[in-house]
Amino acid sequence: MATKARSTTAGETAQFAVANPFGWPVLQRWQEEISGFMTRRLETDQSTFQEMCECRDAQTLLTLQQKWLTQAGEAYLEESRRLAALALEAVEAASAPERQA
Repeated sequence: MATKARSTTAGETAQFAVANPFGWPVLQRWQEEISGFMTRRLETDQSTFQEMCECRDAQTLLTLQQKWLTQAGEAYLEESRRLAALALEAVEAASAPERQA
């Protein structure tokens, strides 16, 4: 049986922002980065799959699949680097002297 998701209240959001040592802006940037990445991947995948559907021979299809796999792997690697940089920035911000005062 599916349950309906409960929406978060403004008070809960404010409590989370206060309790979160990394700060709300970092989490927003993290979410924006992931959303942007997923949007770019979906657009690329849609375009590639459309090309695959229009293939007339197996060699062209295999070439497109290899290209897609290579590009997807590179995209995920680059995204992991971006997320690692955001995580490092968050840790540095949380441990800055002005946050500890």
